[in-house]
Amino acid sequence: MHEHTLARAWEATVRKVQQHPQPGGRRRVAPML
Repeated sequence: MHEHTLARAWEATVRKVQQHPQPGGRRRVAPML
């Protein structure tokens, strides 16, 4: 398992989500979870 790679990809996803915040999406929990 490449946790480091997943963490990097996750950070990129989080950044994209932060750039485009959705209405009512204040939680930082991943949508996949």
